Amino acid sequence: MSNLVSPALSRRPLEYAPATLSRARLRGRPWFSMVFLFIAFFLIQHDFYFSLLSHEGFSPSLGEFTEKVEDGNLLRRLVLIVVGCWGIVVTALYRERSDAIGNPWLGWLIRVFLVWSALSFAWSVDPGLTGRRIIVLSMLCIGAYAISWRFSLRDFVVWVAVSSFGYLHVGILAELILGTFHPFSGEYRFSGTLHPNSQAINCALLLLATGTQALESDRWRTVYLAVLLEATVFLLLTKSRTCLVLTPLAPFLFWLLTERLPTKVAFSLLAAFIGTTAMLGREVIVPLVTSTLSSGRADSEMITLTGRIPLWSQLFRYIEQRPLLGYGYDSFWTSRYADTILATQDWVVTQAHSTYVELLLSLGLVGLLLYVAISFGVVWVAVRYRRRGASLDICLVGSLVIFALLNGLMESVMIMSNMATLVVMVGVSKLVFSLRASELYNSSLQTDHPSPTGAP
Repeated sequence: MSNLVSPALSRRPLEYAPATLSRARLRGRPWFSMVFLFIAFFLIQHDFYFSLLSHEGFSPSLGEFTEKVEDGNLLRRLVLIVVGCWGIVVTALYRERSDAIGNPWLGWLIRVFLVWSALSFAWSVDPGLTGRRIIVLSMLCIGAYAISWRFSLRDFVVWVAVSSFGYLHVGILAELILGTFHPFSGEYRFSGTLHPNSQAINCALLLLATGTQALESDRWRTVYLAVLLEATVFLLLTKSRTCLVLTPLAPFLFWLLTERLPTKVAFSLLAAFIGTTAMLGREVIVPLVTSTLSSGRADSEMITLTGRIPLWSQLFRYIEQRPLLGYGYDSFWTSRYADTILATQDWVVTQAHSTYVELLLSLGLVGLLLYVAISFGVVWVAVRYRRRGASLDICLVGSLVIFALLNGLMESVMIMSNMATLVVMVGVSKLVFSLRASELYNSSLQTDHPSPTGAP
């Protein structure tokens, strides 16, 4: 694993400083690109009237879902094509291979994963659907690759914070206008313009990015702390148990990986102590923790992980039929299989609710292993950079990938065509293809950190 870090960088002393200022400073913040991407992915993913579906459990009917899968969304496809074309132009203008560190091993793993996804067209159960999905994936990849060259590592952190901040407040405004904002109602879940689980991920992105800025900046720290408090409140209102646990856990695990062995041993002992105490006091502690994590949901939902366990048991019967190849990239959820699954489940199922189960269905064991290898490789590279004194900006990339890995245990959102997926893809592309040493160790040379609201 030590070869994953560029040999050229591994020989650099920690006090390395470039002779000239980074070009990122000379061209300033890419605000136009940030605004463009904000609008584009609002059109792709968001619905101003989504909170009106709260009485239906935020889920579409089977007919609506089948129609959406088979016919697609014309506006969404057009916007993604525009993003892809924008990405081609930006890459041509800003790609500078000469001073990029690069990581050839991870780069080739990513290429193999993308080629495998494209090849799944050959064995797909629905070639037409797979072809459309592959085009969408291509547009996302082109956009992510372009953004990683256009944005510096510091720009990336600011972009994540500003975008998630904007989406959160558009969602708040939407609920206030539509009269669906009822935070003191027992059944209420904050959704804004997204499903509550997706809104929770947006709040998690805001917390992770703003937390990174708060640790690095003195100038805007009060503003960052206020944003952190607001994002925490709305994360709680989404009642997403997964994000509530993973948002603090992901950066903690990344930090723990960067620490020396004695620190890891100490925290392991602390975890063992807490676990032992919890076991001894289970009559008091367990009901309290269960009540907190359930967020007002029934005990039966906790036992079955809100219906996931019966669903996964059924899906693995399909996986056993195509264990290596899968059913084609993002092509399993058609009426051919959805009707059968709905007949045995008591809720409208539109996804596997697990990244890993979803990948097994789409690309088989080969695709799953490639995805896991890339993710763990990116985390390890980020850890190595941080251990060598890289700025805290690198922690956001590592924390995001860990968050995606852990979130994938319970949700499929982080591999869908949405803003959260794009953010992770940009972070990975930055680390693997377009990272410069000046961004790692000299982010302070760039423009002063702006506030997450975009204030100058």
